[in-house]
This record gives sequence, structure tokens and C-alpha cells, in this order.
Amino acid sequence: MAPTEDQLVEAVVIGTALGVLAQCVDTTSAEMSLELAFSRAWRS
Repeated sequence: MAPTEDQLVEAVVIGTALGVLAQCVDTTSAEMSLELAFSRAWRS
């Protein structure tokens, strides 16, 4: 069974978050901005 759109978005966001954490980048409100940007781009 193919993943749903929400599952794909979640996988991209989680992968990006893990990459950011691996680089020891300070995360604050940037995390929410990034998630919203991915959501908007994905739905376009």
C-alpha cells in the first residue's frame, strides 16, 4: 500500500529535522516555519 500524502510530508519533515539536529543547529521557531514551508510547497 502506498503512503498517504500526510505520511510523505511527515517523513520529509522528520528527515529534515534529523539532518538539522545532526548538524547541531539551534532549533526554535525555525522548526515551525520549516514545517509550514514544506506543507505549502507540498500542496502546491
